[in-house]
Amino acid sequence: MNINELLRKAATCKLPVTSSSGKGKNSFTIVNNRNGKRLTISSSLAHALDVQNEVFLHLNPDDQEILLAKEDLANENAVRLKLRGDQKKTAYDSRVVQGISDLFGLDYSNCSSKSFSKIQMDHCNEVPVAIVDMTSGSAMKDNVQQTEGGVS
Repeated sequence: MNINELLRKAATCKLPVTSSSGKGKNSFTIVNNRNGKRLTISSSLAHALDVQNEVFLHLNPDDQEILLAKEDLANENAVRLKLRGDQKKTAYDSRVVQGISDLFGLDYSNCSSKSFSKIQMDHCNEVPVAIVDMTSGSAMKDNVQQTEGGVS
Protein backbone atom coordinates (compact mmCIF):
# COMPACT_ATOMS: atom_id res chain seq x y z
CA MET A 1 0.00 0.00 0.00
CA ASN A 2 1.45 3.42 -0.88
CA ILE A 3 1.69 6.46 1.39
CA ASN A 4 -1.19 8.32 -0.31
CA GLU A 5 -3.53 5.35 0.26
CA LEU A 6 -2.48 5.20 3.92
CA LEU A 7 -3.14 8.92 4.32
CA ARG A 8 -6.53 8.59 2.63
CA LYS A 9 -7.51 5.90 5.13
CA ALA A 10 -6.11 7.89 8.04
CA ALA A 11 -8.03 11.03 7.06
CA THR A 12 -11.31 9.41 8.12
CA CYS A 13 -10.29 8.95 11.76
CA LYS A 14 -10.22 11.91 14.18
CA LEU A 15 -9.58 12.42 17.88
CA PRO A 16 -9.95 15.55 20.00
CA VAL A 17 -6.35 16.78 19.94
CA THR A 18 -4.74 19.72 21.66
CA SER A 19 -1.06 19.20 22.41
CA SER A 20 1.66 16.14 22.64
CA SER A 21 9.34 8.88 25.60
CA GLY A 22 11.19 6.50 23.74
CA LYS A 23 13.07 3.24 23.76
CA GLY A 24 15.30 2.27 20.85
CA LYS A 25 16.69 4.38 18.08
CA ASN A 26 13.42 5.42 16.41
CA SER A 27 10.52 5.02 18.78
CA PHE A 28 7.09 6.30 19.65
CA THR A 29 5.99 5.74 23.24
CA ILE A 30 2.59 6.04 24.87
CA VAL A 31 2.55 6.36 28.66
CA ASN A 32 -0.81 5.66 30.27
CA ASN A 33 -0.60 5.25 34.03
CA ARG A 34 -1.80 6.74 37.32
CA ASN A 35 0.96 9.37 37.22
CA GLY A 36 0.07 10.77 33.81
CA LYS A 37 -0.60 10.25 30.16
CA ARG A 38 1.77 11.35 27.43
CA LEU A 39 3.12 10.62 23.96
CA THR A 40 6.84 10.79 23.26
CA ILE A 41 8.85 10.69 20.07
CA SER A 42 12.49 9.67 20.45
CA SER A 43 15.15 12.23 19.59
CA SER A 44 16.29 10.26 16.54
CA LEU A 45 12.74 9.99 15.18
CA ALA A 46 12.08 13.68 15.87
CA HIS A 47 15.24 14.47 13.94
CA ALA A 48 14.28 12.17 11.04
CA LEU A 49 10.87 13.87 10.85
CA ASP A 50 12.41 17.32 11.31
CA VAL A 51 9.80 18.19 13.94
CA GLN A 52 10.33 21.20 16.13
CA ASN A 53 7.23 22.37 18.03
CA GLU A 54 4.48 20.19 16.61
CA VAL A 55 3.80 16.93 14.83
CA PHE A 56 0.71 15.72 13.03
CA LEU A 57 -0.70 12.30 13.89
CA HIS A 58 -2.67 10.53 11.17
CA LEU A 59 -4.57 7.62 12.68
CA ASN A 60 -5.18 4.47 10.64
CA PRO A 61 -6.84 1.88 12.90
CA ASP A 62 -7.86 -0.35 9.95
CA ASP A 63 -4.19 -1.11 9.28
CA GLN A 64 -3.11 -0.65 12.93
CA GLU A 65 -0.83 2.29 12.08
CA ILE A 66 -0.19 5.84 13.13
CA LEU A 67 1.50 8.13 10.63
CA LEU A 68 3.61 10.99 11.99
CA ALA A 69 4.67 14.02 9.95
CA LYS A 70 5.74 17.61 10.54
CA GLU A 71 2.93 18.84 8.29
CA ASP A 72 -0.79 18.17 8.07
CA LEU A 73 -0.87 15.85 5.07
CA ALA A 74 -4.54 14.81 5.27
CA ASN A 75 -6.42 17.63 7.04
CA GLU A 76 -6.02 15.99 10.44
CA ASN A 77 -5.50 17.51 13.87
CA ALA A 78 -2.08 18.56 15.07
CA VAL A 79 -0.56 17.36 18.31
CA ARG A 80 1.76 20.08 19.61
CA LEU A 81 4.97 18.71 21.05
CA LYS A 82 7.05 20.41 23.70
CA LEU A 83 10.78 19.81 23.95
CA ARG A 84 11.54 17.48 26.86
CA GLY A 85 15.09 16.90 27.93
CA ASP A 86 17.65 17.51 25.23
CA GLN A 87 15.93 16.12 22.17
CA LYS A 88 12.83 14.01 22.91
CA LYS A 89 9.48 15.52 21.96
CA THR A 90 6.66 14.94 24.43
CA ALA A 91 2.96 15.84 24.42
CA TYR A 92 0.80 15.74 27.51
CA ASP A 93 -2.82 15.15 26.55
CA SER A 94 -4.86 12.58 28.44
CA ARG A 95 -7.73 12.68 25.92
CA VAL A 96 -5.43 11.83 23.03
CA VAL A 97 -3.66 9.06 24.94
CA GLN A 98 -6.97 7.55 26.03
CA GLY A 99 -8.42 7.93 22.52
CA ILE A 100 -5.43 6.19 20.90
CA SER A 101 -5.46 3.49 23.59
CA ASP A 102 -9.15 2.81 22.95
CA LEU A 103 -8.93 3.07 19.16
CA PHE A 104 -6.01 0.64 18.90
CA GLY A 105 -7.08 -1.61 21.80
CA LEU A 106 -3.94 -0.97 23.87
CA ASP A 107 -4.08 -2.71 27.26
CA TYR A 108 -2.21 -1.04 30.13
CA SER A 109 -3.50 -3.30 32.91
CA ASN A 110 -0.04 -4.89 33.46
CA CYS A 111 2.23 -2.06 32.36
CA SER A 112 2.58 1.71 32.45
CA SER A 113 3.72 2.39 28.90
CA LYS A 114 4.20 0.87 25.47
CA SER A 115 7.04 1.68 23.13
CA PHE A 116 6.68 1.15 19.39
CA SER A 117 9.91 0.78 17.44
CA LYS A 118 8.75 -0.95 14.27
CA ILE A 119 8.68 2.24 12.22
CA GLN A 120 8.99 2.63 8.46
CA MET A 121 10.10 5.94 7.01
CA ASP A 122 8.57 7.25 3.77
CA HIS A 123 7.94 10.61 2.10
CA CYS A 124 4.82 12.40 0.90
CA ASN A 125 5.35 15.54 -1.19
CA GLU A 126 8.97 15.59 0.05
CA VAL A 127 7.82 15.58 3.69
CA PRO A 128 9.24 12.73 5.80
CA VAL A 129 6.55 10.45 7.24
CA ALA A 130 6.97 7.81 9.95
CA ILE A 131 4.59 4.86 9.77
CA VAL A 132 4.30 3.36 13.27
CA ASP A 133 3.16 -0.27 13.47
CA MET A 134 0.82 -0.24 16.48
CA THR A 135 0.95 -4.05 16.76
CA SER A 136 4.67 -3.95 17.61
CA GLY A 137 4.49 -2.34 21.06
CA SER A 138 6.63 -3.58 23.88
CA ALA A 139 5.28 -3.07 27.39
CA MET A 140 7.28 -1.37 30.10
CA LYS A 141 6.27 -1.98 33.69
CA ASP A 142 6.20 0.48 36.57
CA ASN A 143 9.22 0.46 38.90
CA VAL A 144 7.54 -2.08 41.17
CA GLN A 145 8.96 -5.59 41.42
CA GLN A 146 6.73 -8.57 42.07
CA THR A 147 7.97 -11.18 44.54
CA GLU A 148 6.43 -14.43 45.69
CA GLY A 149 5.12 -12.74 48.82
CA GLY A 150 3.73 -9.71 47.01
CA VAL A 151 5.04 -6.36 45.88
CA SER A 152 8.49 -5.21 47.02
